Amino acid sequence: MELGAWGIDDGYWDALGRWHDAPQALLDHIASSLPAGSAWATTARLPTPINGVGVPMFTLQNRAGDAATPIDFTVTEGRAPADNDEIAIGPKTADDLDAGIGDTVKLGEGGATAHVVGIALFQPDFHADFYDGETVTTETFDAVAPDITMDELFNGPDRAVVVRFPKGGNVATEIASVRDGLGSPTTDVGPAEVPVELTNLANVRRMPILLAAFLGLLAAGAVTHVLFSSSQRRRRDFAVLRSVGVNRGGTRVVLNAQGSTIGLVGLVLGIPLGVAVGRSTWRWITEQVPLEFVPPFAVIAVVVVVPATLILVNLFALWP
Repeated sequence: MELGAWGIDDGYWDALGRWHDAPQALLDHIASSLPAGSAWATTARLPTPINGVGVPMFTLQNRAGDAATPIDFTVTEGRAPADNDEIAIGPKTADDLDAGIGDTVKLGEGGATAHVVGIALFQPDFHADFYDGETVTTETFDAVAPDITMDELFNGPDRAVVVRFPKGGNVATEIASVRDGLGSPTTDVGPAEVPVELTNLANVRRMPILLAAFLGLLAAGAVTHVLFSSSQRRRRDFAVLRSVGVNRGGTRVVLNAQGSTIGLVGLVLGIPLGVAVGRSTWRWITEQVPLEFVPPFAVIAVVVVVPATLILVNLFALWP
């Protein structure tokens, strides 16, 4: 989730003993201090049983913002809940409950039912990973969450404000600016926590590029070896051709044709196979982490690889 997030005080008690989620003045200050193009929302989290299994329950309410895309949890399958009797759950939660899209589950101690409409990913914390949890509408969250008394203040929902800053800005600078402006009403201001699984993937993101470069060098060496060996084994054939009038340029055409044929056969077989294997492997990785599967954009690679291969094999043919 691309969120810059900070926690705010869970709320406050007014003079009549009524509980308020967050000071409105704080939310107004946040709205006025964000740069143009930002999106922001308020969230709440509370451990809540689902089919008797305790998992973090989330809700997210987008506030006023001029960003084109509102903030939401990433949904890998199905959709986000829109009605009060709908719910989206994490992949691990789905496995633990043996439930999926279309199933009905029970929420909270009262046993309110909800239909699973999606599989989603959430913000991780100390007690749960990003693939474990549930999200419901704000109305359902308030209905399922227990009433909070003064003695149970610290057992109530954890509430926060999440922000997605516009692209091109300095996120660290924007966070520092908001932190300085908010002051004491806040408990923490900082960037969203990045799951360790994503950090591990980022650490090996150069590996496919290095592997492609190595295989490319290996293929170049193999083509050069084939062309050179072929020219050496067929010296007598080339001598006969020269004797009947084929000049040096004609000999080069023969080798270029051979190199182009090898390159075209490799492209015809390699591109479809590479795209299919690459996408299947990436889909498998996203299911294991889990992540939202976004097919790699292979068109640019194909457009570059095809002419580059034909040019290189013809250059390699010059040496023999």
